Amino acid sequence: MVPVVRSDRNPRDETGIYGLDTPRRFRLPFMTLIRTALYALILLASSGSAWGADPFAGTWKLNLAKSKYPPPQPKEEVVVAVDQGDNLLITISGTTADGKPIALKYTDPKKEGLLSFIEGDPPSGVSVVSKRIDDHTMDDILNIGGEVVLTSHFVVSPDGRTLTVTRKGTLNRVEVWDRQ
Repeated sequence: MVPVVRSDRNPRDETGIYGLDTPRRFRLPFMTLIRTALYALILLASSGSAWGADPFAGTWKLNLAKSKYPPPQPKEEVVVAVDQGDNLLITISGTTADGKPIALKYTDPKKEGLLSFIEGDPPSGVSVVSKRIDDHTMDDILNIGGEVVLTSHFVVSPDGRTLTVTRKGTLNRVEVWDRQ
Protein backbone atom coordinates (compact mmCIF):
# COMPACT_ATOMS: atom_id res chain seq x y z
CA MET A 1 0.00 0.00 0.00
CA VAL A 2 1.34 3.40 -0.97
CA PRO A 3 0.71 6.34 1.35
CA VAL A 4 -1.38 9.12 -0.10
CA VAL A 5 0.11 12.56 0.26
CA ARG A 6 -2.35 15.41 0.15
CA SER A 7 -0.99 18.41 -1.63
CA ASP A 8 -3.27 20.87 0.20
CA ARG A 9 -1.58 20.20 3.62
CA ASN A 10 1.74 21.50 4.77
CA PRO A 11 3.78 18.63 6.34
CA ARG A 12 4.82 21.00 9.17
CA ASP A 13 1.21 21.25 10.27
CA GLU A 14 0.96 17.52 11.08
CA THR A 15 0.03 16.67 14.65
CA GLY A 16 2.77 14.95 16.60
CA ILE A 17 2.99 12.45 19.41
CA TYR A 18 1.21 14.81 21.81
CA GLY A 19 -2.03 14.39 19.92
CA LEU A 20 -2.51 18.12 19.78
CA ASP A 21 -4.42 19.43 16.83
CA THR A 22 -2.18 22.50 16.59
CA PRO A 23 0.52 23.39 14.10
CA ARG A 24 4.02 22.27 15.08
CA ARG A 25 5.27 25.86 15.36
CA PHE A 26 2.89 26.38 18.32
CA ARG A 27 3.68 23.07 20.04
CA LEU A 28 7.17 24.00 21.30
CA PRO A 29 6.07 27.14 23.18
CA PHE A 30 3.00 25.27 24.48
CA MET A 31 5.09 22.35 25.76
CA THR A 32 7.60 24.79 27.29
CA LEU A 33 4.71 26.46 29.10
CA ILE A 34 3.42 23.07 30.33
CA ARG A 35 6.92 22.05 31.46
CA THR A 36 7.41 25.40 33.28
CA ALA A 37 4.04 25.02 35.01
CA LEU A 38 4.96 21.48 36.06
CA TYR A 39 8.30 22.65 37.51
CA ALA A 40 6.51 25.45 39.34
CA LEU A 41 4.05 22.94 40.86
CA ILE A 42 6.90 20.69 41.98
CA LEU A 43 8.69 23.67 43.54
CA LEU A 44 5.53 24.81 45.32
CA ALA A 45 4.82 21.32 46.59
CA SER A 46 8.32 20.93 47.98
CA SER A 47 8.44 24.37 49.59
CA GLY A 48 4.76 24.59 50.44
CA SER A 49 5.28 22.63 53.63
CA ALA A 50 7.74 25.31 54.74
CA TRP A 51 5.06 28.00 54.32
CA GLY A 52 2.72 26.30 56.78
CA ALA A 53 5.47 24.98 59.05
CA ASP A 54 5.73 26.00 62.67
CA PRO A 55 8.20 28.93 63.00
CA PHE A 56 9.77 27.21 66.02
CA ALA A 57 10.55 24.03 64.03
CA GLY A 58 14.13 23.70 62.83
CA THR A 59 17.67 23.58 64.16
CA TRP A 60 18.78 26.38 66.47
CA LYS A 61 22.29 27.08 67.78
CA LEU A 62 22.94 29.22 70.86
CA ASN A 63 24.80 32.41 69.97
CA LEU A 64 26.66 33.29 73.17
CA ALA A 65 28.14 36.47 71.63
CA LYS A 66 24.65 37.96 71.24
CA SER A 67 23.20 36.46 74.45
CA LYS A 68 23.20 37.94 77.96
CA TYR A 69 24.12 34.66 79.60
CA PRO A 70 25.79 34.80 83.04
CA PRO A 71 28.48 32.22 83.89
CA PRO A 72 28.78 29.34 83.69
CA GLN A 73 28.02 29.39 79.97
CA PRO A 74 27.79 26.18 77.97
CA LYS A 75 30.53 25.60 75.42
CA GLU A 76 27.91 24.75 72.82
CA GLU A 77 24.18 24.10 72.74
CA VAL A 78 21.92 23.08 69.84
CA VAL A 79 18.15 22.62 69.82
CA VAL A 80 16.36 20.62 67.13
CA ALA A 81 12.58 21.17 67.06
CA VAL A 82 10.58 18.81 64.83
CA ASP A 83 6.96 19.58 63.97
CA GLN A 84 4.75 16.58 64.87
CA GLY A 85 1.28 17.96 64.32
CA ASP A 86 -0.05 19.05 67.73
CA ASN A 87 3.42 18.89 69.33
CA LEU A 88 7.03 19.84 68.75
CA LEU A 89 9.62 17.16 69.48
CA ILE A 90 12.50 19.03 71.12
CA THR A 91 16.02 17.56 71.29
CA ILE A 92 18.69 19.57 73.11
CA SER A 93 22.35 18.63 72.87
CA GLY A 94 25.64 20.29 73.64
CA THR A 95 28.45 20.58 76.14
CA THR A 96 28.44 22.31 79.54
CA ALA A 97 31.18 24.71 80.65
CA ASP A 98 32.97 21.85 82.46
CA GLY A 99 32.80 19.53 79.43
CA LYS A 100 29.82 17.35 80.41
CA PRO A 101 27.32 16.41 77.68
CA ILE A 102 23.89 18.06 77.53
CA ALA A 103 21.12 15.67 76.45
CA LEU A 104 17.42 16.37 76.81
CA LYS A 105 14.41 15.31 74.75
CA TYR A 106 10.75 16.16 75.26
CA THR A 107 7.51 16.98 73.47
CA ASP A 108 6.14 20.50 73.73
CA PRO A 109 2.43 20.98 72.99
CA LYS A 110 1.81 23.66 70.38
CA LYS A 111 -1.22 25.17 72.07
CA GLU A 112 -1.09 24.68 75.82
CA GLY A 113 -0.15 21.87 78.17
CA LEU A 114 2.56 20.04 80.07
CA LEU A 115 5.91 19.17 78.51
CA SER A 116 6.36 15.41 78.30
CA PHE A 117 9.97 14.39 78.93
CA ILE A 118 11.40 11.47 76.95
CA GLU A 119 15.11 11.69 77.85
CA GLY A 120 16.80 13.61 80.67
CA ASP A 121 13.85 13.68 83.08
CA PRO A 122 13.72 16.65 85.47
CA PRO A 123 13.86 16.12 89.25
CA SER A 124 10.74 14.89 91.04
CA GLY A 125 8.10 17.57 91.54
CA VAL A 126 9.20 19.63 88.53
CA SER A 127 6.69 20.39 85.80
CA VAL A 128 6.76 22.73 82.82
CA VAL A 129 3.61 24.21 81.30
CA SER A 130 3.80 25.62 77.78
CA LYS A 131 1.39 28.13 76.25
CA ARG A 132 1.41 29.42 72.67
CA ILE A 133 0.64 33.15 72.51
CA ASP A 134 0.71 33.42 68.70
CA ASP A 135 2.56 31.83 65.75
CA HIS A 136 5.90 33.41 66.75
CA THR A 137 5.55 33.61 70.55
CA MET A 138 5.18 31.14 73.40
CA ASP A 139 5.72 31.01 77.15
CA ASP A 140 6.91 28.22 79.43
CA ILE A 141 6.36 28.19 83.19
CA LEU A 142 8.56 25.94 85.33
CA ASN A 143 7.01 24.82 88.60
CA ILE A 144 8.68 23.03 91.50
CA GLY A 145 6.25 21.65 94.05
CA GLY A 146 3.49 23.86 92.64
CA GLU A 147 5.52 27.08 92.96
CA VAL A 148 6.54 29.06 89.86
CA VAL A 149 10.34 29.36 89.84
CA LEU A 150 11.08 30.29 86.22
CA THR A 151 9.25 31.81 83.27
CA SER A 152 10.61 31.64 79.74
CA HIS A 153 9.34 33.86 76.92
CA PHE A 154 10.19 32.59 73.39
CA VAL A 155 9.97 34.85 70.30
CA VAL A 156 10.88 33.88 66.72
CA SER A 157 11.80 36.92 64.63
CA PRO A 158 9.51 37.83 61.71
CA ASP A 159 12.15 36.63 59.22
CA GLY A 160 12.41 33.30 61.11
CA ARG A 161 16.21 33.49 61.51
CA THR A 162 16.47 34.30 65.22
CA LEU A 163 14.88 32.88 68.37
CA THR A 164 15.13 35.04 71.49
CA VAL A 165 14.43 33.46 74.88
CA THR A 166 14.02 35.67 77.94
CA ARG A 167 14.18 33.76 81.23
CA LYS A 168 13.16 35.28 84.58
CA GLY A 169 13.13 33.76 88.04
CA THR A 170 15.86 31.57 89.50
CA LEU A 171 17.79 32.24 86.26
CA ASN A 172 17.76 35.67 84.65
CA ARG A 173 19.17 35.74 81.14
CA VAL A 174 18.45 36.47 77.50
CA GLU A 175 19.42 33.77 75.02
CA VAL A 176 19.77 34.41 71.31
CA TRP A 177 19.55 31.38 69.02
CA ASP A 178 20.41 31.38 65.31
CA ARG A 179 18.57 29.14 62.85
CA GLN A 180 20.94 26.69 61.18
